[in-house]
Formats: sequence, C-alpha cells, structure tokens
Amino acid sequence: LTPSIEEDVLSSSNTGSVVEGVFADVYFDVDTASESQPFVGVAVVGVDNTNGVWEYMCDEEWMQFIGDNLFGQAAPMLPIEPRATVLDKDCRVRFSPDAN
Repeated sequence: LTPSIEEDVLSSSNTGSVVEGVFADVYFDVDTASESQPFVGVAVVGVDNTNGVWEYMCDEEWMQFIGDNLFGQAAPMLPIEPRATVLDKDCRVRFSPDAN
C-alpha cells in the first residue's frame, strides 16, 4: 500500500504516504461520505511490527500505532476506542524497517 522504501534510510527521508492516497481507492464510508468528500479517514486496529515499526503523523511528530497483530490477525478484530488509532484523510503513515 505504501511506496517501497530502502532498509537503512534516514527517518527524516522516510516521509510515508498520505492516508487518503493509500486507502481512498480501496474503502468508501457509506455513512459519512459524500460525492465531494468520499473518504474521511480510517481506524487502525492492528499493525504487524515484525520487521520494523508502522508509524503515523497527524501533526508534526511520528507516533507508533496502538493495537497488535496476533497470529497474523489484527487484535482486536473490531475497532474499539482504547485499541484503535483513528486517522483522518490528511494524516501520514509509514513503515520504518529494522536496520540490517
């Protein structure tokens, strides 16, 4: 979903991708979307940090996601407030791979 990145790239060079650009062509919110704004955001309930760390930025600081990946499945399966990270369409996401 995000562009390919090199393993040992500097954090400052890893700018990630805008949430709308990653998800807008895949998901459509029938409850809140309109023709002028078909995509409003996403709730992330789990990430796989096996070979690095998934992060998001909505202001000026990269943060790590809450939620887990358990046996290849997001846990919990449904977004619940204490375990979901809600991102609006203008936030950014990135993967920072482990070094070597």
